Amino acid sequence: MSKRTTYLVPGFHSDVVWLEDQRDYAVALLSDVDQNLQICRMDPGYGVFLHELTYLKPYIDLHPESRAEIRRLIRQKRVGTGGSHSQPTEAVVSGEGLLRNILYGRLYHEGQLGDRPRIYMPWDVFGHSAQLGQILRKSRFDGCIWSKDIRGALAVFHHLSLDGEPFLFKRMGYWFDAWEPQRFLDSVEAFYTEIEGMGLSADCRLDATDFKPPSSWFAGRCQELAEREHRIIVSGKGHEMWLDDTLNDVKSGRARIPTTARDYEWHHQGTALSRIEFKICNRLAENLLIEAEKLATFAWLLGAEYPDRALDKAWRQVLFNQHHDGITGPCCDRAYLDLMLGYREALELASEVRDRAAAALADTVDTSSLRPGGRQVVVFNSMNWARRDPVTVSVEFEQATAGFEVSGPEGRVPAQLLRGERNPEGLLTSAEILLISDQVPGLGYATYEIAPKGHEASVERPLPGITIENEFFRVTADPTHGGLTSIYDKITGREVLDPEKGFGNELIAVEEKPDRGEPGWECYTTGPRRMGREYAAKVTAYGGPACQRLVISGEMKDCGREQIVRLYPGVPRIEFETRLIGYKGEHDLFVVAFPTSVEGAEPVFEERFGATMKRKSRGKFDYRFHQWRNYSDCGARRALQWVDLSGSAWLSFDDGRSLAIGMTNIVTAHNAAAEEACGVLQQALIRCGVPVTPSYDDCDWPRRSKLPAEDSLMPPPDDFNRDLNLGTSFRVAIMEAGDNTYAASVLGQLTPADRESVEELLSQPNGGAMLLYDHAMPSDWPALPVLLIGAPDGDALVKLCRALARDLEDGIMELPTESCGVEGPLQASDYGVALLNFGNPLNSVENDNTMVLFLMHTAAWGGTPWGKDRLDWFLVPEHKTHVFHYALFPHEGDWRSAGVTRQGYAFNNPLVAVPTEASDGPLPTVGQFLEVSGGGIVTAVKPRGNPTAGFSGQPHRREDGVIVRAYEPHGHATAAVCAAPWPLLGGRRCNLIEEPYGPALRADEGGLRLPLGGFSIESALLNLEVPEQPCAGRLLGPDREAAEIVHFRHWEHNTGAEPIGYSPIAVSISGEILTGFPIEQSGVTVNTVRVSVSNNLVDESVSGTVSLVTPPGWHTVPEEIPYELAPLSHSTHDVLLCFDTGQRDKKNRVGLLKARVEHRGTVYQDVREIGGPIDLEWWARRDGDRVGVILTNPTPDTIEGQVFLATPMELFGRAAGPFGLGHIGPREHSFSIAPGETLGLWFQGDEGYAHGRRVNWVVAKVAYNGRVFYRPV
Repeated sequence: MSKRTTYLVPGFHSDVVWLEDQRDYAVALLSDVDQNLQICRMDPGYGVFLHELTYLKPYIDLHPESRAEIRRLIRQKRVGTGGSHSQPTEAVVSGEGLLRNILYGRLYHEGQLGDRPRIYMPWDVFGHSAQLGQILRKSRFDGCIWSKDIRGALAVFHHLSLDGEPFLFKRMGYWFDAWEPQRFLDSVEAFYTEIEGMGLSADCRLDATDFKPPSSWFAGRCQELAEREHRIIVSGKGHEMWLDDTLNDVKSGRARIPTTARDYEWHHQGTALSRIEFKICNRLAENLLIEAEKLATFAWLLGAEYPDRALDKAWRQVLFNQHHDGITGPCCDRAYLDLMLGYREALELASEVRDRAAAALADTVDTSSLRPGGRQVVVFNSMNWARRDPVTVSVEFEQATAGFEVSGPEGRVPAQLLRGERNPEGLLTSAEILLISDQVPGLGYATYEIAPKGHEASVERPLPGITIENEFFRVTADPTHGGLTSIYDKITGREVLDPEKGFGNELIAVEEKPDRGEPGWECYTTGPRRMGREYAAKVTAYGGPACQRLVISGEMKDCGREQIVRLYPGVPRIEFETRLIGYKGEHDLFVVAFPTSVEGAEPVFEERFGATMKRKSRGKFDYRFHQWRNYSDCGARRALQWVDLSGSAWLSFDDGRSLAIGMTNIVTAHNAAAEEACGVLQQALIRCGVPVTPSYDDCDWPRRSKLPAEDSLMPPPDDFNRDLNLGTSFRVAIMEAGDNTYAASVLGQLTPADRESVEELLSQPNGGAMLLYDHAMPSDWPALPVLLIGAPDGDALVKLCRALARDLEDGIMELPTESCGVEGPLQASDYGVALLNFGNPLNSVENDNTMVLFLMHTAAWGGTPWGKDRLDWFLVPEHKTHVFHYALFPHEGDWRSAGVTRQGYAFNNPLVAVPTEASDGPLPTVGQFLEVSGGGIVTAVKPRGNPTAGFSGQPHRREDGVIVRAYEPHGHATAAVCAAPWPLLGGRRCNLIEEPYGPALRADEGGLRLPLGGFSIESALLNLEVPEQPCAGRLLGPDREAAEIVHFRHWEHNTGAEPIGYSPIAVSISGEILTGFPIEQSGVTVNTVRVSVSNNLVDESVSGTVSLVTPPGWHTVPEEIPYELAPLSHSTHDVLLCFDTGQRDKKNRVGLLKARVEHRGTVYQDVREIGGPIDLEWWARRDGDRVGVILTNPTPDTIEGQVFLATPMELFGRAAGPFGLGHIGPREHSFSIAPGETLGLWFQGDEGYAHGRRVNWVVAKVAYNGRVFYRPV
């Protein structure tokens, strides 16, 4: 027997922001790295886990000599890394967001440090994606360790992703008690008991709480710990050593690791609602970045320069904000302002790239058929299927015109004037036009002509009544209060709403408890609510050729409201826009509700790369939860783009009755055959998108009750129903010869005759199944459907479950009529309703099938202990005008057959229209840049490789190919067939971090075939030959920051991500600088400082000069430092700093020492303030529709810095897409202000800004010399 071993992994958990801001936390994090490395140098048995790039790269840039040291410690298996950029909020960000996080982490940990991480470590993440295991498995990980106390977790387990494949997980707290030696040793022994009971020879523990400095008593004692009878190995790679031991234990048959397909999403549900603008900005930014990548890739194939540096900066800004204490809503209001500025930068960069790429492509389209005076518009579709959708375009007419008509490839299309500018004669000189496209090809484009006409332009006009309609729906509002009284589906002839339950699209404000625990991350409603029906409203209907809409305006609690309902011809969804105008309240939670008429359905929530079942609320409009607790038993869950009320799997009986299968708990006895049968059914159900929690009929209590401590978080004994509000709305009891005590309790609720009949059915030679209800539920819970599956022996039981699993391949388990022990009607719905969100991920389906979308809640943390004193004034960011977009998609059939996933993507990714000049370009008027058919969803198209993220000095090469990523959204195997208008030279599969593997893709009819299993995520590398380069010379994005001089220690300015270019060159000043002594007789005239310059590039040498800048009366020796650095190398130089004004002249000992290097047009500068702070005088003021920041420099130094203007996202302008109400900009000004100079920097607002300036806040931020200041305007 191998020696008992516990691997201890020292480390510290990083929050980039939370209670404090980036600069304050950086001080602690950089110190944590330094302290741990100090122990490594003195104790050869010690190691540490170093992970997140938000502190690790800054540390190495400041201490370039540490890179070689860390690489050596990695080779010695003493330092480990995590293989991700940070710890993102999995349940709020997209699947692509998770993949880019991993990609950036691997590029740094492997390229810069020489590690190959094997275990993903999302310790503090608030809930996990159902697809996490698949993502990790296909990103070269072998295991995952997480820590949050998410209910239903096991100490060590395999988790089945939606593709049905297992991945190894370990759950344990990262807050392990290691401060005091004896308590630490006692805890090691206590937790080892559980691991040993699983047949494992080794345990792993983390000593790594938030910002934790090392447990100093380990220093010098690691060898002693390693020599104990129960040895303790202290290493930053201890988790990987544990993995190897565990895999050996499994291989030898010693260990037996359980498998589950449980849903682990529930934790800190309020994080999907707090600071809701983060979630909306994130959705916009991810979608814009993915769209910009696609269009830029096509333009790059046609000769343009790929904008890698601009897209890289935008992605890094998004990744910084997606940290689990960032996008969730930090309590520090300084951090809130900084994250809003970060999202604005990402949106502006992505928008600029998207627009430049679309313009470049549009210019290559043959528009020579343009009629005189007309305008050609190219409409792009970034999704991979043909779409008919609304799109807006702004055009200027060569000659003023009364009106226009729009024609596309299939003839004239509906269009109407939204707004325009007219000359004195009343003719249009420019126009913003709404048009309804024909079917625009997937990953392609179509050309439309806007021809001038002598008749007046079509505009919307008031309609009689309070009803609007298109060929799909008729929508009617209540004339007094504005709620919807009817949504009639004209195709199926049924009413979507149930008026007895309330109005549709009704705004509801629910009061919240202000002193709830962790207010930023939780919801705690107190009962009182204000319904939209309590307020009068004005309802007006409008109609035009391209849109009919209802406009509902009136008051709501603490704000005005405007709700717009839109129907477009040819578009089978109902779109909604809701504005809370000038909100000034507190402690409110706003939702919008749709009481549906759907019955017999279960909620399906879109996941990353798939969809899963969730459960309904026990009550209605009652939302109280904290961490893992669900006090009100509500159904508040996080969806990616939609929640659908239909189902994913069903029981179907021969007599026509049917039942939707909900989140499932499978109960077995300690019986090998039953456990095998459970595994078969569990895999079949999760492949349908139904989460499964296996459990023993005794809750495994005989074993668990003897444990002194456990990591498992399963329900307590004899209380399966503790899981009703988290993971159970359907139950299966599997038994061999009646050995299941839970099944016996259900049978005990029957009459003796009925029980005997069921037992007879289950004891047939081939076994049988019976659907019953468990009525022994806690109060107010409905009876739970339970499927009993039994057989007289193990072989028959397994065979029966395999047959039932095969049945589920189409989502339907067919059973004979006699297997339904439920009396009365039982009918699953043949109709569904999807609620599509645009950045509002928190949704709920109530007990009466009312669908709820959470809009926002007030998060006034500045006056609470969680956020107090982080600003000099009280900021409530929700005090503004809010804009929300969402849609309803009623449909026949279930979510799969109706194509709900495609509707979600279409709603979240509007078509893009670009006006262009007449030209005879080489591309046809309608075309595809890439065709990917077969039913999969394409989530990424990009050049292979990531030069900026990987610190390469080489640009993308077209011969390296293009990465295409797609997933299967329904759980049904298919294939993505890839074709292009240019020669397709070949292709191979790739993992999700772009590494090719396996044989070449097989050529199929029409293209290369990429197999897609059910819910599988796949990438392919395609090699194309594009003979023409019509976009040659086009620049698609900025190559460097607008500021001429960039502050090297960017984190000190709370700017989130590093500058454009990712700081490939680093420069830093270190060392103590003295300016004098307390006594008068002596003084200081010289100091020695150290100046380091390092090359982070992995494949290119760099050379240049470090320039040292001092104020008058100082000088340095030398004044310049030439350098020539090989890849991943650095040089450090002693520099003499001389004060030339005499020993007693203390007045001239205050100033700035600057070190500068230039690379690719960017000057990086490190600054040291010497002798005290160097302060500018500044103030901010409004002047009509503009804001000015006035700076005065009273110091003898020139000071470089930046001025930012933080605003609500609704003032981001075009970058905010449909959420923009106005614009004030630019986002930032850089400045260089000379001694004695006064400088005014102005931000110009437009009409939208001017209109809303009384209700929207604006904050000025000034950053220089590593310090940052905020003031309200």
